[in-house]
Amino acid sequence: MEKVQETVAVHSAEIDHMKKDIDHIMNKVDKMDTSIDEIKSTLDEFKGGKRVAMWFFSAVATVVAFIVGKFFQ
Repeated sequence: MEKVQETVAVHSAEIDHMKKDIDHIMNKVDKMDTSIDEIKSTLDEFKGGKRVAMWFFSAVATVVAFIVGKFFQ
């Protein structure tokens, strides 16, 4: 009977240790999820900024082409 109680105590300690490890892993996963969300947000902002830059430089090129066309006609 005593051997069974010792075995149960050992298993109980191991289970507690595993629970702590799982909690630690879950915290890391939550942090990774947050980081991934931040990276996705940054990439979305970059794509939007790239579009604005394309529109801006297209407009500037159009104005420059118009001015050059007027002067060298």
